[in-house]
Amino acid sequence: MVDVPKAFTVGDVVAVTHRRDGGVVVQRVSPIDIGTVPGEIMIDIGTVPARTSVGVKFYFKRYIPGGQTITVYYTIVYLDGSTGGARYYSSSADWSYINSTNVVTLPYERACALQVKVAGLVSGDYFRVDLFTFAGTYKNGENVTDGSFESGSFGDGTTQWLKNAGGKVRIINTDAYSGSYCCEFYG
Repeated sequence: MVDVPKAFTVGDVVAVTHRRDGGVVVQRVSPIDIGTVPGEIMIDIGTVPARTSVGVKFYFKRYIPGGQTITVYYTIVYLDGSTGGARYYSSSADWSYINSTNVVTLPYERACALQVKVAGLVSGDYFRVDLFTFAGTYKNGENVTDGSFESGSFGDGTTQWLKNAGGKVRIINTDAYSGSYCCEFYG
């Protein structure tokens, strides 16, 4: 059994240099996989009144040719907590519709944000999202601010989606219809 130091993970390719004093120097020679940082976007959805339900619905497309499982998190975030769910996918599919993600009723008035995070994508994979609208009693059927990514860029998290540092996320021209944008999480 080999004890793997924290600086390395199982599967890393390393070079071992034997020193004259009997010691060894071990260096990683395989590239570090920066694709392990999940892509994440977040946008302000406003102040949701007490005892009001809030959720979202949207379109998505996925390309996962290797068949590994990716995890997509949809979360309503507020000052003292969050609520949401996760969905798991391991196959490709053309544009589909999520009719409602975990609609939650908030017990107290809260300023809320919508967070979408995708983890597990490898090189060549993608998960695209578009046309976010509200579900539940809060603004039911209305578009989420910049919910179709028509701003064409990431921004302040209030009038435009905000993306996390290191996550592989971009706004691209959509292949669903001409002259519009969508958000792509990619490996």
